[in-house]
Amino acid sequence: MGAWFDYLSSILLGVLPLLLLFEGVRRLALHGLARSAVAMLVGGLFLSAALGGMAYLKHRMAADAIDTLSRPVFGKYVPLPDDWGGKCCKSTLEAESRRVVQAAFVESGQLHAYFDSSGKRIPFTPTEKDMKEREDRVVSNARLEDASQARLSEAVYALVAAILSVLIGAGMGYEQRKASANSTAESDVRKSGARGSP
Repeated sequence: MGAWFDYLSSILLGVLPLLLLFEGVRRLALHGLARSAVAMLVGGLFLSAALGGMAYLKHRMAADAIDTLSRPVFGKYVPLPDDWGGKCCKSTLEAESRRVVQAAFVESGQLHAYFDSSGKRIPFTPTEKDMKEREDRVVSNARLEDASQARLSEAVYALVAAILSVLIGAGMGYEQRKASANSTAESDVRKSGARGSP
């Protein structure tokens, strides 16, 4: 039941501002300045701006997260320099250098060498767990990118739909005003013709 409510409310929030913009501009074009028409127009503009602004804000937040995640954290430390670890850490040299290279692989997908306890370079071979972590990272980044693009599309859609609603409403209002003026003129001509006939 909650999913249906969310679905219906999202449709209503998408359509309501467009209807308010359309009807407000149509009434302004047809009848001139009136309080109800201005209230509809302002309400439609406010809702359209709020929906488009929220979508753009979500796009920017996702884009900032993508930018942060794409900056190298471990990748800037590889390849490890020859004096990495120095003389102080012979007992942990292999484990620690392997962790840095492993983290760089998960982050960027690039393979580098690490040091064994004697200081000799050994090519890093990722395990299944490392491959799975890398795959999860790539999928998560792709989903974030897709979400960012979807929010940008929503923001652009809100802007374009609002502009079209205003233009169509103004066009219909002017056409209705012309039709009303023509019918009034025709009825005046008929009345004056009826009075002038013998």
